[in-house]
Amino acid sequence: MRKKAQNWQANTDSAAAGITPDIASLALKGKAKFAGMKGDQIIENNKTIGSKGKARLLGFMIEAPNIPNISLHYVTVVHNEGKGTEHLAGEYAGTTNTRRRCIGFAIRLSGADASKYDIIYSAQTKSKSSEAKNGAFVGTAGKRGDAIEEMNIKIVAK
Repeated sequence: MRKKAQNWQANTDSAAAGITPDIASLALKGKAKFAGMKGDQIIENNKTIGSKGKARLLGFMIEAPNIPNISLHYVTVVHNEGKGTEHLAGEYAGTTNTRRRCIGFAIRLSGADASKYDIIYSAQTKSKSSEAKNGAFVGTAGKRGDAIEEMNIKIVAK
C-alpha cells in the first residue's frame, strides 16, 4: 500500500558507519523528462542533468539500486498541485503536462540495510540551489515555486 507523501519520515540511522561496499553496487539509473530538452535525460549516480535557464523538470523514474535489502521511494511536488503520492523504484513520478512543472522532490531508502547508505540529491531552480538527503525535500514542498532546472542524485555508503 502506498503512503501519502505527508507521512514521510527521513531515515537518519547512522549505526552502520564504516561499510565499504563494491562501488559497482552503488549504481543508480533512471530517466527524467524536462520541458525544453529533447528526449529523456539519463539519471546516473552523481551526474547532474537538466539545463539551467533552459529546462523545466516534468518528472522522473529511478530504477531500484543494485543493493541487497534496499528499496527506493520518491515523491514529487508539481506546481499548483502540491505533493504527490509516494512512488516505488521503476514508477514515473511527476507530470506529463508541459504546462506544469516539478518544483520539489524527495527520495528515501528503506529496507533492512537502508541505514548503511545515504541518498543525497540536489535541485537547481532559477533562483536557488538546494541539497537534501534521506527523505527531506529539495526545491519546495508547497504548491507554488520555481521549476527545477537541474538535478543530481547519488547513493553513498555511510
